[in-house]
Amino acid sequence: PHLGLALALVPALGGLWGKSPRALIAVTAPLLALLALLSSLYIQQWRDSKTLFSYINKVEGESAYAYSQLGGAAILEGDRAGAYSLYGKALSLNPDYKEALLARARLEMESGAYEKAALGFQRVSSLDNGDFYALYELGLALIRLGNGKEAFFAAQKLDRLTLKSGPVAELARMKADLWGKVAVETAKAGDSEGAAVLFGHAISLAPDYAENYYLRGVSKDQSGDLEGAAEDYQKVLELSPGDYMARFNLGAALYRLGEREGAARHFLEFKKMQPASDMVENFLRDNP
Repeated sequence: PHLGLALALVPALGGLWGKSPRALIAVTAPLLALLALLSSLYIQQWRDSKTLFSYINKVEGESAYAYSQLGGAAILEGDRAGAYSLYGKALSLNPDYKEALLARARLEMESGAYEKAALGFQRVSSLDNGDFYALYELGLALIRLGNGKEAFFAAQKLDRLTLKSGPVAELARMKADLWGKVAVETAKAGDSEGAAVLFGHAISLAPDYAENYYLRGVSKDQSGDLEGAAEDYQKVLELSPGDYMARFNLGAALYRLGEREGAARHFLEFKKMQPASDMVENFLRDNP
């Protein structure tokens, strides 16, 4: 309001300048000082995003944007319940407000409300079919729900999205991660050949993503392909030497293959990483 008052005075002050510059200075100096004081008082109220957007809601009327921003501020303060409520208020004003839909769905994923989260990510995806974050997180929610078939379709849609600039590597990593998880679900369903194809595709999308080699190694391990599993665990350690589970699993695979010296070396490395763990002792007891 003070800025509006200042702008309203501009024409009158302009006319005064033409008649008497000294009079203009005498009039404007205290006005500018008052304006500076009032602005300073309001700026003190807007000491952070929470107070700023609360003030906007109060003065300009409630808005989905302001409530969504307040939700983000609540998350930064660790108040997830408060944030969830604020995102709900944003969506009550605008049910298609994408930022609030996405943020609320993520909170639902955190709390284990996977069905609600999937609906939220699906809504965002329908509003913006180029939002790869929503498609990726939809796939994750569907996997948590045990719906591997729908997760497969989400991964297919994500695969079709391309970027010429921006987070190109991030998108590739998301595609690889989701396909790797879909491959795990495919293997659980008993389709080992299909899982092998999907793991291969996932790895081709992001060859330096260690997680997919680990998941494929576990899948091979469970199907009895110990040599293939050992190769994948070895690749994990090349990409991520500190992965202690890959270290343990490689030792276990080598042990069962009869390569006791190699197994012992990896078991010792594992014990250095996890000195309090009794996994090695339990494995050797169960596999004399």
